[in-house]
Amino acid sequence: LALGGNQTLAAVLGTGTVNLASHTLTLASSANLVYAGSLTGTGGLTKQGSGSLTLGGNYGYTGTTRVEAGTLALTGTLASATVQVAGGSLTLGSAERLADTAALSVSAGATFTAAGDETVATLTNAGTLNGSGTLTAGSYTLNSGADVALALGAGSLDVAGSATLRAAKGAGTVTVQNGGGLTLATGADLASSADVVIVTGGTLTLGADESVNSLSAGGTLAGSGLTLTSATPITLSSGGVLSANVSANTLNVTGNSTLNGSATVTTLAVNNGTLTLAATNDRIADTANVSVAAGAVLAPAVN
Repeated sequence: LALGGNQTLAAVLGTGTVNLASHTLTLASSANLVYAGSLTGTGGLTKQGSGSLTLGGNYGYTGTTRVEAGTLALTGTLASATVQVAGGSLTLGSAERLADTAALSVSAGATFTAAGDETVATLTNAGTLNGSGTLTAGSYTLNSGADVALALGAGSLDVAGSATLRAAKGAGTVTVQNGGGLTLATGADLASSADVVIVTGGTLTLGADESVNSLSAGGTLAGSGLTLTSATPITLSSGGVLSANVSANTLNVTGNSTLNGSATVTTLAVNNGTLTLAATNDRIADTANVSVAAGAVLAPAVN
């Protein structure tokens, strides 16, 4: 079968070959179907309908694979450059089913389930990620609604909306943007080599004690009673609020900010702006060396 234009069918069955050319084949059945043939060309495949479609072959087409409804179960492999889970679910049958160069996106309300380690080029997620193994991408973006119960590998993580991480995240920079919020739920774990940046207007909420390489906070670090330990000096910039405890060799303050938790540090340097301490004793370690630059202010609420 060779497509001469975009085509919508209920199903394609059997083991034959469909040449998509540069067109899109839409399959819209509510039945549970299996196709083990071959799809070729630069065109794409769209899954609609409430049923499940199992793809058991090795599919060489390079266009977009899009799931809009139902379940696409991939036991074979895809060469698609773009994989979109806009609705329904994409379920992988084993490890390394997608092209390493694929751009994977999961929309709000949609689900991606892995069954072993998987590598893609990029991940954009507002839906649910679960399953087993580790999903590794060059970069990860979490938008509002993202719920990640699948381990993420090394690479930069950008949090642009309210998201929850329930699994491990490998090495790389974790940036919580203005308006973003990342909650580290039970089971979440940032890599000890991670560099954490909380932009003004962003919030990182701890679910347990964490150890990272660095922390730069212009936003809020939440998690009362929990501690984030940094291997390198912590920077608290304008707008920063530390409501969780922090531990590091040095805490550098570069703008108007607030310490609601405790700071177990060897050196506290208020270089610029005002550091306001919460109305509780012992916000700063008794053994800390404290310096306040000219024009800067340390404002303890309780002596």
